[in-house]
Amino acid sequence: MNGRLPLLGDGVVLLRAWALDDAMALLAGCREPDINHWYNLPSPYRYGNAVAWISDAEAAWSEGHDAYLAVTDAAMGEVVGAASLLGVDAAESHGRLSCWVRGARRRRGVARRALSFSSAVATFRYSRCA
Repeated sequence: MNGRLPLLGDGVVLLRAWALDDAMALLAGCREPDINHWYNLPSPYRYGNAVAWISDAEAAWSEGHDAYLAVTDAAMGEVVGAASLLGVDAAESHGRLSCWVRGARRRRGVARRALSFSSAVATFRYSRCA
């Protein structure tokens, strides 16, 4: 079940695979108190944590496990959040979606769009497995 994560977007947001160049943006997001509060993150969250997480995210997809996506501003390319598809059981047709959005970009529909596209990733990935 390997292969590249699809690019999904609507002109406002674009979901894509994380890249090592995103480590500073991931670091900044994970250090925001509102994000850190809801996720089980190392404290303090360091640059090395971000690099390791990005590497682990790529491996998880390649091995047929969870999908971790960078949520970016479609026009600027800036990482504004993250979306994840976790614990998918294709045989049982269930899994969990998770999303966070940087404080400056909240209340603009980014999370709604990201979760919608994350469910499309599930369809792309797991409809072929059942």
